[in-house]
Amino acid sequence: MALTLAGWPFRPDLLEQGLDRFRNQNPGVSVSFTEVLNDYRQRLDEWMTSENPPNVVQVREGQAAAWARAGMIRPLGDMPTFVDLSGRLRPAAREAVAPGGEVFGLPFYSDVMVLAFNREMLDQVGDRPPQTWEELGAFAKELRALGVSETPISLNFAPKVNANLPWWAMLYAAGGTLLAGGVTDADPQEPAARLLHLLRRFLAEDLTLDPGLGEATYSGLDGSVSAFTLVGTYAARQFAENRKRNGGPPIELAPVPGLDGPGAATVSWTPFYAVTSSAPDLEESILLALHLGGIDAGGEFFSATWWAREAGLPPAYPEVLASPDVSQAVSSWVDPAFLDSVLSMGLPVEAMWEPWFESWEQWSQDEIMRAIWATATPEEALGAIRSSAHDLRTRMGQGSS
Repeated sequence: MALTLAGWPFRPDLLEQGLDRFRNQNPGVSVSFTEVLNDYRQRLDEWMTSENPPNVVQVREGQAAAWARAGMIRPLGDMPTFVDLSGRLRPAAREAVAPGGEVFGLPFYSDVMVLAFNREMLDQVGDRPPQTWEELGAFAKELRALGVSETPISLNFAPKVNANLPWWAMLYAAGGTLLAGGVTDADPQEPAARLLHLLRRFLAEDLTLDPGLGEATYSGLDGSVSAFTLVGTYAARQFAENRKRNGGPPIELAPVPGLDGPGAATVSWTPFYAVTSSAPDLEESILLALHLGGIDAGGEFFSATWWAREAGLPPAYPEVLASPDVSQAVSSWVDPAFLDSVLSMGLPVEAMWEPWFESWEQWSQDEIMRAIWATATPEEALGAIRSSAHDLRTRMGQGSS
């Protein structure tokens, strides 16, 4: 029996080793992995509705609602094991895979955005990580004045397939929202508007924000060019290895700053494995999704443990992070207690399980950039974002949540 797994090519060497364990535990069942790098949504749409669909797919959150609404991925709420495992996830991860309690898959990791900073640079202007954006801005101005860094703040607001995670992290840390109030005029004092005004000031007045914020790179921080950025916690391993192997700068992590005090939340994201609705060999397909996102045939969280130890991807299950082998491995690049704390602060992106999310989110990213570059006021950009959500909701209807 031959199964097919479709997904994006992140560390296929590690994935293959995980698949080997499935093959060994399920004699007579083979699994082939097909990489889909470009045009992920379009290519999977076509493949999943073809005569020979893949058995299991990696689901990016941006596509989840559309695929579920179109009946392209199979609900798994009738499987007690999936229901049990979804209940053991962190709340944000559970909301990402089981909107309204209906389970659509299981994750191999779940991450959040945090503040990453160059410890050597920070030590020249402060004795602790900044807790507010005004404080971070003041540190950045000092570093620029001292000639330590020309652009101390580096943010990756490049267009993204799923969500502009640095922006959502800033918004949630500030206690803000985009859609909870419905279609309303933006208030200049609301967190979203205040953040956009701050970013404009950092860019155009203080000259501390790298104008390359529309480019997809974090190399400024790891190359001792910038002092502050926002990254997923998975980057901690990369920073640690760069320092050990190449003498890179000491990069540490802290919670995302807030506006009037320390940040109280951050954004989370949770890719997961789902079974295609028309998948052949359904029973074996379900076992493969369970193996990749939950427990293997021996009842172990093999996949989550494997990705945490070998790639630094934080597990979506708290009990996996608390296990001695994972905690010990993680401690080589980040404090496990800190990691557990910030993962618990995660919130999924608003409207993620609406069928119109993907198009709305990508359009909203353009509006955020227009506000930062002053081709629209922050209030105009936020008003446009809310109006578009209202129009899409009216035209396409509500989602699964």
